[in-house]
Amino acid sequence: MTSKTPQPVSRQTETGKSEKWLKMKELAIATGLPKSTIHYYAQEGLLPEPTKTSPNMAYYHPSCVERILFIKEVQAERNLPLKAIKRLLMEKDQGREITPLLELQEVLFGRRNRHRVSTSEFRQLTELTSAQLKRVISAGVVIPMEDGRFDHKDIEIGRLIRRAIDLGLNPEQWSFLNQLGQPIIDQQLAYRYRQTKDLPFDEDTVLTKEIATFMWAVTPYILERIMQRRLIKIRGLKDPSIRPDEKTSPGRGDDGPDE
Repeated sequence: MTSKTPQPVSRQTETGKSEKWLKMKELAIATGLPKSTIHYYAQEGLLPEPTKTSPNMAYYHPSCVERILFIKEVQAERNLPLKAIKRLLMEKDQGREITPLLELQEVLFGRRNRHRVSTSEFRQLTELTSAQLKRVISAGVVIPMEDGRFDHKDIEIGRLIRRAIDLGLNPEQWSFLNQLGQPIIDQQLAYRYRQTKDLPFDEDTVLTKEIATFMWAVTPYILERIMQRRLIKIRGLKDPSIRPDEKTSPGRGDDGPDE
């Protein structure tokens, strides 16, 4: 038996017009992205499933071009992980106006996309060993938005951690910041829900953006002021009124990263 060459896939739209589906090569040319990236987008659910005509031949809906160009634009202009972009696409698929959502994401994640580096590149830039990086991530001191991908903020913190280690400090003991931060975030999210639960989608988005702006500014302000007012009251660096909790806040170097 001779195998048949897969025929191009086409479908009729609701208006009766025929639309040609695209091979991977055609989709790559139309979007300027490598095949590996397009495959990854499809695996992550950012693109509709292709139609397979044989084990080695698949055709992609023409809307994939627009979706991929949208992903590229958002990644170029905003500091969004793919999971956030996927949610934007889901809202867009439901016919919602996503401009307010993009503005909200800008508040939450920042305006411009920052180049992300791999784990090996991060270690080179910060001079942290593999073991040290694994431990500070486990302690919740370094928190990349995407596993194995690190942005400029991660790199900045990584370099500070390297300095701390060189001074004989143990950054793993900073995990209390993460532990105390989790309930703060829980309270902020609960507050947002109480304020927006009865609002329609568009109003919810707008008010959530404003609440996020307030919280982003007020949270570090309150922490800074609490510290400053506490420091005003002490009588010096060796003031005996400063009582460390030996169980949760050990001093320098104890079991610190030394590799």
